[in-house]
Amino acid sequence: MIIENGIIEFREKGRSSDWCLPIACQYIPKAGYIPGISNGERTDTTTYTVLIDLMDMAAFAKARLSHENGNVIGQYVIKTVEHLRAVHETKLTIG
Repeated sequence: MIIENGIIEFREKGRSSDWCLPIACQYIPKAGYIPGISNGERTDTTTYTVLIDLMDMAAFAKARLSHENGNVIGQYVIKTVEHLRAVHETKLTIG
């Protein structure tokens, strides 16, 4: 069961600007939060585990993670995808 605490959007491989529709998710930081600034923009080196309803992730390469209140946490590369078919969920590692 997903306990929603955030929103995730995906960008298709090869696209540079369009984000797909927002999807409710549950996210958990995996590594320590290390904020920084690069080229005047906030950066975040945290890795997150994200749970969403089961979906095919083959077309996506990047994710934008937001708090449930809409504040963007950051944009991340999708590192791993694991389909948890028994519970009808997809588990992602982004960072």
